[in-house]
Amino acid sequence: MIYKGNNKRLLKDIEKYGEDIVSAYEEIFGKELYSKVCKVADKLLVKEAFAESLSEVRLNNAETTLIAESKEDNMFLSPTSSDVYKMNIREDGAIDCDSTNILSTSCCIIFNDPGVGKHAEIYYKNLDYCKEFPFHLFSYAHEYNHFINYALQEKPLITAGSIAISQLNKLNYKIDTIDEMAARASISSILKNGSRLPAKLFNLVIYLLALDEFLALELEGRILREIGFDYKSFVKKCLEQELYSYYYELHRASNKDLIRYLVNWHNSQDGSKFYKNFLRSLNKIDIRKNDINTFIKEEMNKDS
Repeated sequence: MIYKGNNKRLLKDIEKYGEDIVSAYEEIFGKELYSKVCKVADKLLVKEAFAESLSEVRLNNAETTLIAESKEDNMFLSPTSSDVYKMNIREDGAIDCDSTNILSTSCCIIFNDPGVGKHAEIYYKNLDYCKEFPFHLFSYAHEYNHFINYALQEKPLITAGSIAISQLNKLNYKIDTIDEMAARASISSILKNGSRLPAKLFNLVIYLLALDEFLALELEGRILREIGFDYKSFVKKCLEQELYSYYYELHRASNKDLIRYLVNWHNSQDGSKFYKNFLRSLNKIDIRKNDINTFIKEEMNKDS
């Protein structure tokens, strides 16, 4: 696990539990695949990829899948190049990529003490954890799990979400939270001259980001289990979240089957015609991953 920020409590937790965390990830992913994660992390998670607040992050004009309740949230961000606005999602879900089929992306992690407290309040409140429990470590592990999804997925869920969000932005829909998105999805079908595209896009974004969140939570729980902490109580808290219970079959899957799905989600044959067309088009897009410094430099060069 890589962290190059300045949170002293997290650094202390990593020093204490670092070897246990690595062993847990290797047990879940297998040593070969986790080694791949480490190589991608060495390349992408430069010092500038870590910040304590959203205001510290300078992304130029890049599109980000920023769905959070406040700027104090800990979060994993994956900016997508402005080229995403050259793509258009049609009524049938297919993505028109006439201008470009290449998307440059990057990643960064926001991590701070208030975000740790919020994560603990939701998933660890009233559970039988001692005061010495490494809350900072597991809050960070959750965001790092989002990074792992991004690192291992040829077509990252978070990038797919960015493509859909950029289309909503072009249709003059702005969303800040999942709850707001869900509420607007139910009424958006009657807007825009009767077009159902906004409703389909809202539902698509909810599905993609909910799946990404579920995978991060599920990995967090399995790490708890591997290290020997209270796994069952954590899962019980997770199951109170609607998105988690929706993926209950994946929760019951073996490590091998879960990771297979995590890596290959974009090859799914399930879903509506709209969703299948979206995936078929997504698989034709060349998604590239750069460290945040390279990414910002490339974006700035476009403007010069």
